[in-house]
Amino acid sequence: MKTEKLTYRNSTILIGVMEEDIEGLTHQLSNFEVYREEFSLLRNEKRKKEFLSARILLNQAAGCLVRVTYDANRKPHLNNNSLHISITHSKNYVAVIIHPEFPVGIDLENRNEKVKEISKRFLNESEQILFSKETNTAKAEIAWSAKETLYKIIGNEVRDFAATLEILPFALNDSGTLHVLHKTGSRIYELQYQQNEHYTLVYGVDKKIRL
Repeated sequence: MKTEKLTYRNSTILIGVMEEDIEGLTHQLSNFEVYREEFSLLRNEKRKKEFLSARILLNQAAGCLVRVTYDANRKPHLNNNSLHISITHSKNYVAVIIHPEFPVGIDLENRNEKVKEISKRFLNESEQILFSKETNTAKAEIAWSAKETLYKIIGNEVRDFAATLEILPFALNDSGTLHVLHKTGSRIYELQYQQNEHYTLVYGVDKKIRL
């Protein structure tokens, strides 16, 4: 599987392209046996590829064989390692982030201008006004992934994206930093983003920063 590696605030991010078939991915997952029973319950081929690819990347990022489990809120953890992890996938892409100390979040979405149609679901009024001035949906796509990333870090407390999270104004580049206000938590989070013609990627570490 082709992979790209990034680092951020002592975290490791791996982005993979799922080009192999299920058999090829199974051979790449060295500890497939510990997942065999769980894997056998999957019926959808796409879901099987995502399952295998994410675990291949986590083994690579951790530098050892790890076992993924999920808590009651479907947040992934490693039951044989203290690393914090987050997983995302979209079409033929999969990405993971790990950190030795702090909770992390990551979201990757294929580029899609239809985000404009659902913008009122995740943007508050001031954000809608801010992004309405843009000539395309690039910033709105980043905003969606940013809030998905923070949902993975914070949890159900921010399930209502529009009411609890506010994207602060940021400059649009191929990659950069943006800040998000967690209103109910009275805290600002710093996130990193990358955007190209294929996908939008946002990731972050739950570590207090100085602005």
